[in-house]
Amino acid sequence: MDKTLRDWILPDWARRDSALLRYQLANTSGPRGTLLQVAGWLLTIGLVALLLEARNPIDANLGRRIWHSSQLPLLALQTGTWVVAFVLGGATAGRQRSRKTWDSLRATEAGVTLSLRMRWLGILLRLRAPIAAILLLRLLYCLGMWVDLSAFGGQHGSMLALQASPPLPDSWLALPLITATIAALLLLPLCAIGLGAALGILLSVFIRERLFAALAQMLIVSTQAIWVAASSLQVNFNWLQLRGETQFAWLLVYGALGDWGLSLGQLSNLGELWSSVPAGAGLGPALLCLALAGGWAADGLLWLAARLAERRG
Repeated sequence: MDKTLRDWILPDWARRDSALLRYQLANTSGPRGTLLQVAGWLLTIGLVALLLEARNPIDANLGRRIWHSSQLPLLALQTGTWVVAFVLGGATAGRQRSRKTWDSLRATEAGVTLSLRMRWLGILLRLRAPIAAILLLRLLYCLGMWVDLSAFGGQHGSMLALQASPPLPDSWLALPLITATIAALLLLPLCAIGLGAALGILLSVFIRERLFAALAQMLIVSTQAIWVAASSLQVNFNWLQLRGETQFAWLLVYGALGDWGLSLGQLSNLGELWSSVPAGAGLGPALLCLALAGGWAADGLLWLAARLAERRG
C-alpha cells in the first residue's frame, strides 16, 4: 500500500512503526501460536458441527448442510468472544487505578486517549484467534453462497430478482445486493466485538465502584446472552409472521444483534427473505450500513470514555 494512503487511513497509534503498537504485539502470542489457536477453534467447531449433523441430518446440498450444522457452535463462539471483549474492556480503568497509574495518564489528553485506544486495540489483538476463526467460517458461508449462485447456468441471480417482493426492476441488481450482504456477513462480528470492547471501556470509566461496575457488567452480559439465545430459536423464520415495516426493522435488529447475520449466510434463506419480506432485498445493504455505523460508534465510545476520564477521574 502507498505510504501516503496508509498514513491517511490509519492513525499514528495504529501504524506498524508505532512504539505503542509494537508493545501490544510483543505482549500477544506470535504468528505460530495464533495459527495453532485458530486451528483449535476451527477443529472444535467442526467436531461440534459433525455431531449436530449426525444427530439431525438434513436432505440438502452441501452448502446448506454446512450452514445448518455449524450455525449454533459458531454463534456460541461469537457470543463468547463478545462477552470476553466486553469484560476485558470493563477491567481497563480499575486495573490502572490499582496500579496507581490512572492519575498520571489523566494528566494529559494524549495520555488517557492513547491509553484507552491502545487498550481497545490490545483486546482485539488478544482475541484475534477466535476472531480469525469466526471470519474464516463466515468466509466459508460466503463461498458456498457464490457456488450456489452459479447454479442453473448462472441464472440463480435472475430467479432471485424475479422472486423478490417487489421484484427487482433488473436482474443484474441481484449481484450487488448479494455482494453487500456478503460484506455485511464478514464485517458484522468484527464491528460488534470492537463495539463490545469499547462499551466495556466506557463502563469502566463511568462507574468507579467495582461492585456496581460488576453488577452492570453482569446485567449487560445477561441481556446479550438472553437476546442471542432467544434469537437463535428463530432459525425457522417464525418472525416472518410480522408484517410491513415492523418485520423489516425486526430482521435488521435480529441480523445485527441476534445471530449477527448468520441466517443470511445461506442463499436459500436469503431467497426466502427476499420473497417473503417487503423490501427484503435491501436487508443486506442495510446491515452493511449498520456494521459500518458500529465501527463509528466504537470510536465515539472511546472518545467519550477519554473525555469522562479527564473530567471525573
